[in-house]
Amino acid sequence: DETYFSEPLTALLLFASAWLLVDAFRRSENHPTLSRLVLASVPPSLLASERLTMAIFFPIFALTVLCLTRGRLDKRVTSTSVYSILPTIVVFAYLAWNWSRFGDPMQMGYPDRFEGSRPPDAFDESPLRGLHGLLLNNGKGLLFFALPAAIGLLVCRDLHRRAGWLGTWLLFVPLVPLT
Repeated sequence: DETYFSEPLTALLLFASAWLLVDAFRRSENHPTLSRLVLASVPPSLLASERLTMAIFFPIFALTVLCLTRGRLDKRVTSTSVYSILPTIVVFAYLAWNWSRFGDPMQMGYPDRFEGSRPPDAFDESPLRGLHGLLLNNGKGLLFFALPAAIGLLVCRDLHRRAGWLGTWLLFVPLVPLT
């Protein structure tokens, strides 16, 4: 397998991103400290450097920071900016690297056609078979391969009790790309 364990690493970094963001707000009265926001921005930055398509979560997390930070608008914008600066730098560095390697920032290095002019796999499987593969496939199923997601389901009630609806909402953020 050529993925080098990227799926569970992606799940772990996504879980860490949500957890540190929840923790930053849980430990503060009005708004999280800037150092906690910088710490919370490290996992999403690593997530984008590992898989650029995961940058879809940055706006969601940044809006969460903007909405949950209490106080004047300038404090809210400052908190959101501090949280967003490291992931933004990583995304632009990744795009610049792709541009220098492939001549196009959105080219990720995958060929348009595989060996023998065979097109890449398409999404033409039945939804039931896809769900089985997503959840129970040996070696890559979500419940076996990405244990942080399974652990997230187990701690959902406790996280809701400790962090309120923010914690519960952030546990379901990984469902965004599936919709």
